[in-house]
Amino acid sequence: MSVLAYILVSVLIVSLVSFIGVITLVVKPKILKKILFALVSFAAGAMLATAFLNLIPEAIKHSVDGVFGFVLLGIVVFFIMETMLYWYHCHGGRCTHHISHAHMHTRQAKVKMPFAYLNLFGDGIHNFLDGLIIAGAYIAGF
Repeated sequence: MSVLAYILVSVLIVSLVSFIGVITLVVKPKILKKILFALVSFAAGAMLATAFLNLIPEAIKHSVDGVFGFVLLGIVVFFIMETMLYWYHCHGGRCTHHISHAHMHTRQAKVKMPFAYLNLFGDGIHNFLDGLIIAGAYIAGF
């Protein structure tokens, strides 16, 4: 089997694993609401543990200059992105936290920030980078 075949099979398997999230569509909304906080907390903890216990020490070990600057930059950029997404996120056209109801309808007509498109765009970038990492791992190994 060629290296390209290994790469394609691995990327296909990783892509199929991402469909595990479809299970949440089958779970009843009442049950999902009860377990959602625990699932999000577990995911956040797993990412933080991976970053601080594995990735950052590995980067320091390989003497990448400015590791802490990149970590700080990443935290600040994603904090700003999350804050902006929260700022423009309102349920049912009501946004009592930030902007008056009448102003929000005018703003919605001018500024469209659908979360689904942002999610698809981010997921596409994530899958593309996964493919690059898998291909790089195989090429480095052969």
